[in-house]
Amino acid sequence: MTQINNDPTVEETTSDALDLAHLLVDTISDKKASDIIILDLREQSALTDYFLICTAENRRQLRAVANALLEDAKQKANVIAMGREGDSDAGWILLDFG
Repeated sequence: MTQINNDPTVEETTSDALDLAHLLVDTISDKKASDIIILDLREQSALTDYFLICTAENRRQLRAVANALLEDAKQKANVIAMGREGDSDAGWILLDFG
């Protein structure tokens, strides 16, 4: 009997994560945030592949960036955020896309 393994390989998962990171960088750029950084954490953490960090100039822009990230991840990559911490009043927002 032949078994078919439908689990994604490490390479496929990493490629998907990097594709999502690049998609979200485009979203961040479209909202005019600055200081955009992709941190590759694959060798440092088993929990995460990449961190995206950016700077928003004010609370309104921060909210707009976060909302656009949530929408684009869902609409363009079929990915829903697993968690959200912080808020624009605190001056920071963390979105966890898994």
